[in-house]
Amino acid sequence: MRLTRRDVVATAMELIERDGAAAISMQRLATELGCGTLALYSLMPSRSDLLDAIATEIMSSVEVSAAAAAAADTAAAELDTWPSDLAAQVRAYREACRDYPQCALTVAGRPFASVAAARPAEHALATLAAAGLAGTEALRIGRMLAAYVVGMLLHEAGRDVPLEDKPPHSRDLRLRAADFPHLTALAGGLAKPDRDGDFEFGLGLLIQVIAAHADVHNDRAAARALRFAGATTPAPRAITSARTTGTASARCSPSALASPPISTGPPSMPA
Repeated sequence: MRLTRRDVVATAMELIERDGAAAISMQRLATELGCGTLALYSLMPSRSDLLDAIATEIMSSVEVSAAAAAAADTAAAELDTWPSDLAAQVRAYREACRDYPQCALTVAGRPFASVAAARPAEHALATLAAAGLAGTEALRIGRMLAAYVVGMLLHEAGRDVPLEDKPPHSRDLRLRAADFPHLTALAGGLAKPDRDGDFEFGLGLLIQVIAAHADVHNDRAAARALRFAGATTPAPRAITSARTTGTASARCSPSALASPPISTGPPSMPA
């Protein structure tokens, strides 16, 4: 059977998941594929090209609902829906990374090498723009959200690949309640973390902060516009205005944003 570029990428991803990124070399990959290095180089000129192809494979599997993607593409997301749209995009990114966590960690932060790899970032920036957040500020928010996903992924991957024959949670460490009252009271939660629950809780907090920041940012922009027009500037609204209380608070709360992670097949804002 004729070797294809897709075969090369798939085999490289399996190798990284099994043995880690340090195990990847063109010679090792050629051996895994059962081909000569010249045949491999004709399909994949360098290790850098290989990593770019892996990043594209992961990012192209980021699936957001068609409605959310269309809203982001046209920058038409309403202010009362953009938080849930942004949260859905972050969940989709996480799901794309979870099937190949070691690969996702290996290529996180690489510059975009294809249109498919860039599309999820464009969706996120368009959603932020609809909230009044753009430019460098939007890039920093995007990087923050990507770093949150990668950090959670790193934490999960570390628990899934123990480096010792005795799992950490089986160690018989006995702490005195008098010295460690908080840790001993929460011993059950420490031994069996709720990964999805932890992720949703943290994501909800991040979206709340971004929404509050957007309100302050938009208030200041409105005040500057009024001053420029020569109008009397009203007192800036507090963050506890109608947009961040009632309906807005409900939409941005961790419980409101929490939902089962998007079930997709199988990383990221560039540094």
